[in-house]
Amino acid sequence: MVLTRYRPKDLKLARRHIVKAARRIAKQETIVKKLSLKGSSAGLAYELLGRLYDNQRQQLDRLKLIEAMVEVKA
Repeated sequence: MVLTRYRPKDLKLARRHIVKAARRIAKQETIVKKLSLKGSSAGLAYELLGRLYDNQRQQLDRLKLIEAMVEVKA
């Protein structure tokens, strides 16, 4: 296992990534909603939305890890 030292700067960056991911998800949800209202096929849009959710979950897990490491160090 690789020992990584996290700094408050890393925590700030991870929080920004979470915000960006939330914006991407909101935008994609809007696209899916528009497609479903038009009656168009939204299969690919749903697949992308699923990947965005997975990405956000991974980023949240990383954020929790960084928060725990920074708090232990501080």
